[in-house]
Order: sequence, then structure tokens, then C-alpha cells
Amino acid sequence: MIVQIWNVNGRSTQAAIELGDTLRADVLLLQEAKLDGAPGWKANGKNVHDNGWGSGIFVREGSLTAIDVADYDGWVAGAKWTHSVDGREESTYLFSIHSPTGRDGHP
Repeated sequence: MIVQIWNVNGRSTQAAIELGDTLRADVLLLQEAKLDGAPGWKANGKNVHDNGWGSGIFVREGSLTAIDVADYDGWVAGAKWTHSVDGREESTYLFSIHSPTGRDGHP
């Protein structure tokens, strides 16, 4: 399994998606990401307040079931990833966590 983790610093996720495609990553865990526009990937995540970015989980295959992390909308994305491994259905729990510096407006 190839997992790519990247804080894209509020920019478009396009570079992260392109790298994930090049590396043939199975999972992308992105922080400070714009959570739309990832063709070929299934996504789960929320934006932080009205910032236009948040933490997200992207997978190429299988399905994602969101796991709510109370009081951390956008800062933490959690999901149960159901996918196939050697013909067997497996579940993997994934979390993308943004840990900011400073205290202003952070949980």
C-alpha cells in the first residue's frame, strides 16, 4: 500500500493528485487542501470554517465511510476505508490530521 501525506498549504490539490497518480498511491492524506476536483479519486473531508480548505482522505479504489471527530471539523478527517486485498474485503481506518502552530481559532 502506498500512502502519500501532504500539507498543500491552502493551494489547489492538483499537484498532490498528480503526484499521487505518478506514484500510483492508494491513499492520499491531505491537509490545508481544497477538497474538490480530484477526478478518479473518492474523497472524504470537510473545510475548516469558511477557509476554503481542510483535511481530506482520498482513495483510488473501494469506499469511504466517514468517521466524525467531534469539534475538529476540517482539522481532522476520519474514515473507514473498505477495499480489496488479495481478493478479500479489508477495512482500514484512516485519519488525516492538521496540527497547526499557534492558538488563534484552533481547537
